[in-house]
Amino acid sequence: MRANVGKFLLLTGFMLFMAACHAAIQQSQPDESERTVRTFRGHLVLGHEVRSFKPCGSDQESWVLDRTGGDLSGVYRKLTNQPYQPIYVEVRGLTGPAPRDGFGAEYDNQLTIMELRRAGIETRGCDENFGGFEFRASGNEPFWNVVISKDAMVFSELGNPPLTFPYAQPRVSAGRWGYSSKTDGTSIEIIVDEIRCVDSMSGEHFSFAAKVVLNDGTYAGCAREGWRESPGDAASQELTIDELKSGEYRSEWSAKGKIKLNDGMYQEKIVPESATELVIKLGDRIAYGDLNGDGAEDAAVILISDPGGSGTFYELAAVLNSNGNPHHAAGVFLGDRLKVEDLDIRSGQIVVKMVTHKRTDPMCCPSLKVEQKYALQGDALVHQP
Repeated sequence: MRANVGKFLLLTGFMLFMAACHAAIQQSQPDESERTVRTFRGHLVLGHEVRSFKPCGSDQESWVLDRTGGDLSGVYRKLTNQPYQPIYVEVRGLTGPAPRDGFGAEYDNQLTIMELRRAGIETRGCDENFGGFEFRASGNEPFWNVVISKDAMVFSELGNPPLTFPYAQPRVSAGRWGYSSKTDGTSIEIIVDEIRCVDSMSGEHFSFAAKVVLNDGTYAGCAREGWRESPGDAASQELTIDELKSGEYRSEWSAKGKIKLNDGMYQEKIVPESATELVIKLGDRIAYGDLNGDGAEDAAVILISDPGGSGTFYELAAVLNSNGNPHHAAGVFLGDRLKVEDLDIRSGQIVVKMVTHKRTDPMCCPSLKVEQKYALQGDALVHQP
C-alpha cells in the first residue's frame, strides 16, 4: 500500500511538472505583433545594463534584443567613443511585450532587431526628410551627390553647377537598380547596389553603395533609400494588421473565388446542407516592405486553408499598399501541412523559410528546411533562384 502511495505521489509530481513546463512554453510563445517584421528609425543606446531603442517621434523606449549576429553591437562600438552614446539607426525587426523580469522589464516593449540597415552619429537622423526621392547618394574627394526622384535626376559636384537629367525608369534586378539618362550631350549612368557601404569620412553605415559614371568620370559612394512619394501620399500610409485581418483575398477554395476576412478568419459551408466548413485563416507571420518599387510599404502574408478534409494548405500572398488599403496582388501555393518559420521582404523580394516534406516524410511530420524567394511580376509571384 505504501509503495502504491509513493508511486501515486511521484506520478502526480511528474504531471504537475509537465503542466508547469507546458504553461511556461505557452507563455513564452511570441504574440502576433512579434511576428511582424518592419523597418524602424530612431536612436539606439547600448551599454552595461542598457539596451534601448527610441523611435523617431515617440516617447516610448524599447528593450533591444539583438539578433544580428553581433553586427549591431559591432557597428555601435565602431561609431561611439563614450558609454551610453545614442546613435541614429534604421533597423528591420519586430516588436513584442517587454521581458517580465530583469532590466528589460522597465521598458515599454521589446524590439527584436534582425537586421541593421543604417547607423551613424554625424547625421540629421530623425530630422532627415525621406519624402519625394527614390535614392540619394553621395561621396567624398571629390565631394558629390545625386538625388533621384520622379521629377529629375540631379547630380552635383563641389565647385561645379548641378546637372539635371530627365528621370528614367530603373532596370531592377535582385538588389540592384540601374538608371541611364542624357541631357545636352552629357550622359549619366547610376548603379545602386544593396550592399553594406561605409562613408569614408563620417563612418556612417548604409545599406546601399552607389556608382555614378558621368561621361568619362566615375564616382563611388554610399546611398540611402527614400519614400519615393511625398509624406501623406501612399508611401507614408502604412498597412495595419487590422486592415490585413479584414482584407479581401482571392481564393480558389471558395465557391465565390474571393473571400473577406473577419478578424483574420473566413468560414463558408462546403455545400449548404453540409456541416463541413471551409476555414481560411491569416497566418501569424507578416512581413512589410516595398514589392513594386513605388515606395509604399507593402506586405506579404500567409493564407492557411482548411477545406474540411485531412489537408491544411498554405498560400503566400503579396498585398500591395493602395493608399493605405490592402490589395491582394498575387499568390502562390506553398504546400500542404508545412510549417512557416520566417517571412521577410528583402530587396523587393519575399523570402520564406519553411519546413516542408521530404519524399519519405509522412504528411503529419515535415522535416526538410528550405528557403524560397519570390518576386512580384505583374499579377504573379515568380520563384527566384
